[in-house]
Amino acid sequence: QKHYDAAKTLVKSVLTAVKAKSAAIHYEQQITFAYSVGAQVGQCGHSRKVVPDLVKCLLQVINEKTKEELLKCLPSTGFPPYFYMMAVDKAAVNKRTNEAVVICPTIDGKKVPIVVAAPEVYKPTTDGGVQGGKADESASRALKQIETKFGSTTLDYLVGISADGVHQANGFQSTINDNSENLFLKQVGWDASHWMNLAVTDVRDGKIGSSKEFFSKFIERTNRFSEVLNRGKGRSTLEAAAKELKVAPTVATTYSQTRFASSAFVQWERLVKSYRLFATALRNAAPAMTDELHPLQYQVLGQDFVVDLLLMHDVFQPVAKVMTLLQSISLPPWKTYPYAQKLAKWLLDASMECHEFGTKILRCYTLFLNPNLFRERILF
Repeated sequence: QKHYDAAKTLVKSVLTAVKAKSAAIHYEQQITFAYSVGAQVGQCGHSRKVVPDLVKCLLQVINEKTKEELLKCLPSTGFPPYFYMMAVDKAAVNKRTNEAVVICPTIDGKKVPIVVAAPEVYKPTTDGGVQGGKADESASRALKQIETKFGSTTLDYLVGISADGVHQANGFQSTINDNSENLFLKQVGWDASHWMNLAVTDVRDGKIGSSKEFFSKFIERTNRFSEVLNRGKGRSTLEAAAKELKVAPTVATTYSQTRFASSAFVQWERLVKSYRLFATALRNAAPAMTDELHPLQYQVLGQDFVVDLLLMHDVFQPVAKVMTLLQSISLPPWKTYPYAQKLAKWLLDASMECHEFGTKILRCYTLFLNPNLFRERILF
């Protein structure tokens, strides 16, 4: 019992160090703390060098429990439930590129995402080059990770894969269906959120339509706030302005070209809610705001910018909402089509109204729906 308690304490210390994201640096401190409160820690395994081995043992137990749950037979059919691979996505979160493999079985009536592994994509070769990154290699690597962790029998109940455009290549699909008698089951479908994001970025980048110049200038103008107010003197000026106006010191965010387009709505919503704070702080922080020849004051305080900001906020709000809904694992894939149809109809109706009424609808929006707009946000 004493040895069991000591091992239990060591594992708990490892979990605490992992949750703290301290890379095992504080593992020894956790052992010291446990010993100081009278916990049983044993006489070995106290060095942080044993943490990788303890984590491997812990993962082995977790994998066995997961395998047992995946292969648990349903009372109604007598067979294990089917599941799909919800993500096979590459990312360079550090110096190396890894590929996340996530499966999504239904456990107790709920879809549960389970991270299988995140193997490295590229490996060095003997001649000094690198190999990896091909579609067929990606598919083989993902299937091998599932087979290694949960056994080959688990793959018999894989019915589909949801992935982004990189994994829509023929090599990926053919490798998934290799040696399979039921080809119609193991289909590689578009991940709905990635598909919607691709549609938005195509409009933003000018691949569809002629809005590239507008988006480029609008994003440049919205980023002016974060460029001046997010650090140094600008940050202190922002906090002073918030204290003067008796509001919370909200931080302006920068538009990210690599994240989902729905994150842009967060930036624009924050600008709409805290425009008075940002404008006041910018007046005090940027000397260019007093120079009539400098374009900064016209970029961030112009009436055209405020109108564009409000319209972009309102037009993009349903788009961002649908994109967020499509990222939910509880949403059935077949709901993607009706959601996209409703969104397209709403955008079409909105564009027709703007085209039909023109300046009238802008004037109605800025003066009738929000009569204090310019008094509060520009003139103040």
